[in-house]
Amino acid sequence: MARKSRYARRSLTQRRRSHRSGSPFVKLALACTALTAVIGTAGYMAIQETNYVKADANGCFPGVASRAQTVAIVDSSEPRFDEAQTRDLNQVFNKLIKSELRFQERVSIITTEERSIGSVPKPVLTFCHQAKNAEELTAVGAALVTTAYLQRQAKKFSADTYQPVLNRVLGQIADANHRQTRESPILEQVQSLSQLSDFGNNPEHRRLILVSDLIQATEEAQFCVKKGHLPRFEKFKATPYYQRIKPHSLSGVEVQIYMLIRNGYGKKPLRYCSEDELQKFWTAYFKEAGAASVDIIRLRTGRNHGE
Repeated sequence: MARKSRYARRSLTQRRRSHRSGSPFVKLALACTALTAVIGTAGYMAIQETNYVKADANGCFPGVASRAQTVAIVDSSEPRFDEAQTRDLNQVFNKLIKSELRFQERVSIITTEERSIGSVPKPVLTFCHQAKNAEELTAVGAALVTTAYLQRQAKKFSADTYQPVLNRVLGQIADANHRQTRESPILEQVQSLSQLSDFGNNPEHRRLILVSDLIQATEEAQFCVKKGHLPRFEKFKATPYYQRIKPHSLSGVEVQIYMLIRNGYGKKPLRYCSEDELQKFWTAYFKEAGAASVDIIRLRTGRNHGE
């Protein structure tokens, strides 16, 4: 029998290899191997994912203690803010959030709305400041993401979480569910805040922002409206009323007051006070409580507002 040439033998070998590699069993084996690799990779990634801490809906990482805390008390009583004051306040809070907060600094906003006042203040908003870079995420054991991703997340968090609340709280007109027409219990809200353990303890840096015209209006004290209701603080702190509503220690707290200026101090209906008397009273009040500093920033009113 004639021997096949080496070219014929090579051609036959190639056909056999081609046949083997194209068999259903081989394809199935290869597919199973690839699937196993995919599942293994996905499983590894899932395990890795569970090892990272994740922020909750408020942007706070569970188990990560906030080393700084800012609480804002916004006086919701009538009259509210005029257009200029609303614009100024939005700038204040936008600057605070964008450039003054530390990573994971806890921010709470409390109002004097009728539904919010009480012995235990109920914040209308609480959130933790988000990371600006990968180093901050690494420090708390969170998954690494790009700076561009962090910026997109911050923008979305602003639009979905705190900006709608700020727009409502700082709005010139309050809806029926968020009004305060009966009183202005500023002293009571400060006392309630001072009793909260998570504000009084632990954080290395604490800041209190008070947005108000500083005109206390309750049954016991009607500053500016009734004669003798805004005495010097040294005299006021000797009254039974102050003994009931004096705050717990605010030792080390930085106080920033954004004072809503009203027209007509010394005239009706604000006959019995001056702007200077209000500022001196509240500065002494916070210093007595142990505040590290008290800064008062005047927010001027429009020409006709409050007259």
